[in-house]
Amino acid sequence: MDPALFGICVVDATGGIVSVGQAEHEFTIMSVSKPFVFALVCNLIGATGFRNCSLAWMLQGFGRLYCDPVEAVDLYTRQCSLDVSAKDLAIMGATLAHGGFNPVRKPRCWRWR
Repeated sequence: MDPALFGICVVDATGGIVSVGQAEHEFTIMSVSKPFVFALVCNLIGATGFRNCSLAWMLQGFGRLYCDPVEAVDLYTRQCSLDVSAKDLAIMGATLAHGGFNPVRKPRCWRWR
């Protein structure tokens, strides 16, 4: 990632958007520490999701995973690899905070049960 990039975006529950800098520049959705830890692990052992796989199998063993563990880890890995921008995350957060109503696009994404 280019260290000169900087962007902040805030979206309120009414759809108001305030952004500064490169708020629409995409980056991985993972937390900031994950890429650095991943690089370290790759350098040391060659990179896998062994820990996530073992957790999925353990959950299945306790009867708490209601799907195939391999499919669950694959979906989780794909989910964590999505590219988003600060603006995307701000809209996602506003949608979650507003009970599933996307304040920018307006349609309700889901309803709370």
